Amino acid sequence: MSRERSLALMSELTREMFYIADPMCSWCYGFAPVIQGIHAQYQDRIKISLVTGGLRVGNEHRLTEELKATLADHWKHVEELTGQGFNYDFAVPEGFIYNTEPSCRASVVMRKHNGDEVFPFFDTLHRAFYAESRDLTDTEVLKELAESHELDGDTFLASFEDKETLRQTYEDFAFGHNLGIRGFPSIVLKDDRGLALLTSGYQNFEDLSPVIDDWLESGATSNAAKG
Repeated sequence: MSRERSLALMSELTREMFYIADPMCSWCYGFAPVIQGIHAQYQDRIKISLVTGGLRVGNEHRLTEELKATLADHWKHVEELTGQGFNYDFAVPEGFIYNTEPSCRASVVMRKHNGDEVFPFFDTLHRAFYAESRDLTDTEVLKELAESHELDGDTFLASFEDKETLRQTYEDFAFGHNLGIRGFPSIVLKDDRGLALLTSGYQNFEDLSPVIDDWLESGATSNAAKG
């Protein structure tokens, strides 16, 4: 490999992509194959980092039948556009509160202790909630899912309950909020000139890939896809 190509690769790897998403966001679940494609195509050229979004943090309202029906209608639209399957029975425990903070915090735990598994774990959380109706507010469920990604259960629980992990989770939420991110999924690109929004909302891989290629070739982000 030439010295020029080596330097070019080093420069590319200083670029970073922030994927801002929530485990209990239906559009993020729909976007899962897209971010997987981006990861497969670009992980050797871009550092790709997960930032949890905090879609519904601190929510204290119990899930009603009316809200279930509203969610089902929304999920049908996501499924039609993305092909991701949903369990419309949504058999979560009675009194379920749609609070996404615990699943976001679990993702931060995985990022801290087994970073190579954070994106696969995030996908597992999506499927557990949307396809299997698992209760992602239940710490034991989160521990079980973390163990399936080679993270010791006791290590998970200790880190999950650690105040530092909670602080880091809220730092994630603040990161997106301070950038003006109000919808998920969102992707922010970073290079030596600063930050640029690639997309806020669902886009398919075929639309995003040329923009990423252009950014890698020229640093241009003015043509970034918009959602």
